[in-house]
Amino acid sequence: ASSPPPQPPPPPPQAPQSSQPPPRRSPSPPPPGPHSILHAATRAFEAAMAAGGGSDQEDGAGSGEMDVELLVAAFRTNLAVTEVFGSMMTPAVKNDLANLDKLAKAWAALGKRRGAAQVATLRGLLEAERASGVHKPGGVLRDPSAGIALTWLRRSLAFQRGLLQGLAADRGATLSAVATAAYKAHLERYHNWVLRGTFKVCLGGLPARDVFLDKLGPELRPAERAEVCYREAAEVGEAMRRADERMGALLVALDMDDQRKA
Repeated sequence: ASSPPPQPPPPPPQAPQSSQPPPRRSPSPPPPGPHSILHAATRAFEAAMAAGGGSDQEDGAGSGEMDVELLVAAFRTNLAVTEVFGSMMTPAVKNDLANLDKLAKAWAALGKRRGAAQVATLRGLLEAERASGVHKPGGVLRDPSAGIALTWLRRSLAFQRGLLQGLAADRGATLSAVATAAYKAHLERYHNWVLRGTFKVCLGGLPARDVFLDKLGPELRPAERAEVCYREAAEVGEAMRRADERMGALLVALDMDDQRKA
């Protein structure tokens, strides 16, 4: 009698499906070597976008989400860059701090009412605030609120982006000249005549370019400082641009794009 044919081995046991959400995506490891203080800001904004998910090109520009906790942390990290502009920009630093405080308080309050998971992303936070009825149609935002705080933080970020990218693109211009061009492009139209006059004085008193670069790259060797700072100024400018587009797309989509002057 012939023996029975061999039986195939049993299939390996299937791993149980996890009920936990997938881990946050993190940006690629930083390149080796010392960096300017701009690098930390680049990494922080990239982390907020990576954790939020989505894509800059998915269903239109800026459709990607942002993680609120990491976005607040990114803005706080970026304050170190703002402070490098010197004492003449102290009013701008204080304004950013005040808006960060507004954003954090609104986020905490809505998290208590709606649940932290519902406001973990920027879309969730802004949708919850809009649903609360504190804003008016046509992008008329209540102050204080997360929406108005984010509006002014975006504008400040756009100004800094224009300054840093301009610094890298035109290495012969003075810091004051680059900053004035960035102000006219990104902030001036939102300021009344008093604020315009204040900023004009502040921008005229910015430090010389070499002093600014020294403060951006205190850990860098003098021979490499300028090149590293210019490269990382372009990199952080790109990260700021992408973050700004994501925030702006959400504000427009939710009828929260407040265009009023201060």
